[in-house]
Amino acid sequence: MPKKFISFLGTNDYLDCIYYINDADKNNPPLKYVQEYAASKFAPEWDENDSILIFTTQKAYNLNWEDNGHYDRKEGNRIPNKGLCQRLKSIDSSAKVKNIMIPEGYSEAEIWEIFEKVYNELETGDEIIFDITHAFRSIPMLAIVILNYSKILKNISLSGIYYGAMETIGFASEVAKIEPDKRLVPVFDLTPFDNLLEWSSAIERFTEAGDAGKINRLASQTLIPLLKQAKGKDKNLTALSSLAKGLDKFSKNIRTNRKAKGSIADSANSIKERLKVLADENIIPAFKPLFRHIEHSVSDYSDDRIQNGFASVKWCMDHGLVQQAYTMLLELIYTKMIVITPKDPSYLENRELASNAFHYVTNKKTDKKSWKEKSLKNEEFTQLMIDFCLKYGKEFTQKGNLIQQNRNDLNHASDTRSAESIIKELNDLYEYFKRIFLEADE
Repeated sequence: MPKKFISFLGTNDYLDCIYYINDADKNNPPLKYVQEYAASKFAPEWDENDSILIFTTQKAYNLNWEDNGHYDRKEGNRIPNKGLCQRLKSIDSSAKVKNIMIPEGYSEAEIWEIFEKVYNELETGDEIIFDITHAFRSIPMLAIVILNYSKILKNISLSGIYYGAMETIGFASEVAKIEPDKRLVPVFDLTPFDNLLEWSSAIERFTEAGDAGKINRLASQTLIPLLKQAKGKDKNLTALSSLAKGLDKFSKNIRTNRKAKGSIADSANSIKERLKVLADENIIPAFKPLFRHIEHSVSDYSDDRIQNGFASVKWCMDHGLVQQAYTMLLELIYTKMIVITPKDPSYLENRELASNAFHYVTNKKTDKKSWKEKSLKNEEFTQLMIDFCLKYGKEFTQKGNLIQQNRNDLNHASDTRSAESIIKELNDLYEYFKRIFLEADE
């Protein structure tokens, strides 16, 4: 994919400094422009499909893009200086060098114009490195917006955001007194903050919509390559990768109506265990509140089969999975009917018998003459389940009938009921069955 280095050039008469990301760079010669350092570091192996894009106002263009842009105020003549344009063209890279003019950004209209100019330079699939060292006024914030906007619309990826922190060694007047080869300016890698924004968005998607797909993709894009470099020895990365896989498994289980006692509950409780591990690890502090957000979303799961069933139904309700919620609630009723007998609710034949017994009750056909042959062969088991349902009276029959009708309406797309009524009735049905079944366990 094409690579692009993007930076904004200011108007100051910059001082020669040694910019460094790692200690090895401290041995580099002093350079006037941080962009020259960054391009020399990141673009040596780039080809003609890649680009170095420098955005300038007209004033910055005159002063620092072209040669000899600054005046010596005392002498009244131009200060000899090779501008950034020539410096970039002389680095060992085949990447194209391009200047793009932008307005000063003194109004909302001009800020929008800057937004469009930067966005228009990005192409689908670009891999971006962004330098914000000399980005003035609103540009750093604008850069984050543009990058995330472009991730969605142009599927770009961000390789890095960097900032040369001249202020760490003093004001310009103080730095000018230091010998150039002693002016060591750190270049901070701010990419983790963008990663945090991505993870925040992905976790919100999980907690709001129940979809962990973005979390899993992020883990594949950012964590798995790092794990390969660490050869699996980094505990933090391993724990995060494991959590991402667990969330994705839980999300898929619940969207495909896996059993409340089994896949869904096991994956939810596994998430809680992985979060406990991460709570004790030395990770970025800002991640911990995000993890607590996840933990809260699966906090209702336990070792209790019925409680886990209601937790799954509630999860579906909270995340707009209405069809799954109805199916889970009906299956949970069957589970509860079987649990009160000595039978195993995981056994398919027992569930079929429970379904039949529930149908007899809700359709008022509890007389053995109406039973199917399989029910008659399992008379005692069937009667126990029928008696359990009948003890709740007429309301149970009505609500049980309603849940079957609505579930069938959804599954067969019959469209006989409005979406609003089906959702409202789901809430009522959930509260009713939760009350009578959990009270029965007390």
